[in-house]
Amino acid sequence: MNQKIKNTKAFQALTPMQQGVYKRSRPMQEMTDQYRMATNTTTEQWLNDHKPNGVFKSIILELIEDAR
Repeated sequence: MNQKIKNTKAFQALTPMQQGVYKRSRPMQEMTDQYRMATNTTTEQWLNDHKPNGVFKSIILELIEDAR
């Protein structure tokens, strides 16, 4: 899953410093968990319940679109 996250256009659009922050294990695990939650419910419900930050939101929405 980490490699899928790193290969998204949204992740590639981040600055090198931002990529360094989000490549760490805790943010990667949080994105993986958020992705799992988003796929187990509707996207709208996930957005309302968890209110992800802009980076998480764009990466996870891209992953969901790619999975369809």
